[in-house]
Parts: sequence; C-alpha cells; structure tokens
Amino acid sequence: MVKPGSRVLDAGCGDGSLGALLMREKGCRVFGLEIDKNGASHARKKGVDVRIWDVDEGLPFANDSFDYAIMNVTLQMVYLPKFVLEELKRVSRRQIVSFPNFAHLPARLEMLFLGRMPKTALFGHEWHSTRHIHHLSYNDFLGLAKQEGLKVLKVHKLNLHSRNTDALSAAIPSLFCGTAIFLLEK
Repeated sequence: MVKPGSRVLDAGCGDGSLGALLMREKGCRVFGLEIDKNGASHARKKGVDVRIWDVDEGLPFANDSFDYAIMNVTLQMVYLPKFVLEELKRVSRRQIVSFPNFAHLPARLEMLFLGRMPKTALFGHEWHSTRHIHHLSYNDFLGLAKQEGLKVLKVHKLNLHSRNTDALSAAIPSLFCGTAIFLLEK
C-alpha cells in the first residue's frame, strides 16, 4: 500500500516494527508518534525517528507534511477517533488505518453465547487488560470515512480464524473480516 521512498507518519507507532519495516523494505522516511515512553524507546532502537506524543492532542505537523499517515491498530485506542482521523487527513495525502472489526462473527458469538466481551485472537486480552476504548465495526469506519470526505482506494480484509472465508469477507465484511486495513485519500 505504501510506495517506495515515501514520507510516512506512523501515528501510534508502538515499538516501531512497522516503521522499521517500511524503512528497510521500501526506503521510506518514517516519523513515529507514540504515547508510551517504553514503546518510543524500542522504536528508536529500531531506527525510527519518534516523538512521545498523544495524538488526541492533534498532530504537530504542517498540512500535507507526509505522503502517508498510518494508524496501525491504534484508532480504537484513542479518545477522539474522528478528530484524529481529521488530523491524519490534514497532514497527509493518503491515510492507512487498520483496526479490529468488533462486529466480526467470532466476537458476536462470544458476546451472544458467553455474555462477555470477546477475548479472541482479534482482541488478544481480557476486556480489563486492553487499551481499547472504542469497539468499532467495519461499517462504522466506512461511515466515518464517508463523513470525512475520504475516498476508499483499497481495503484488505483479514480473517485470523480461517483461510476459507475470503469470499465471505469480500461479500459480508462486517461479519467475516477480523481486521480491516483501509487505504484512504482526501
């Protein structure tokens, strides 16, 4: 999804694994923002130029500073997802946003039959041990992107549970897409 040599903002870069991969494999110039000091320290060790920053406060960059702004499985962890998406749009031509689809069938079944928040491979932890604030769905994000005037260029629909559901993910992503990766353009 990212073209070689691009200027990339990794907002919520964690330990810098994605940024390091983009630098190594695609020759990108990557700048990371991370709220967690420990994560930022690990990112620096991987060569990512990172600043400790809370993206809910806005992004400390001029308009159109980047070719891509990425939020890799982070949007559900911010307090103000709409504002943060507006900021990603402001600072970049294209945005890549990935998130776990809370409406994924295994999550729905866990809620329905066990009566509890999902603890699937999709979410990884008990509800009390995760930083997830917003449990959005594939369709929720599509609506937000449309509201923000973003054009959806490409969507990768990942399913962690079975390789046999690709056709179902394409037909009914709200049920069969475990993690969605959107490439957007303003």
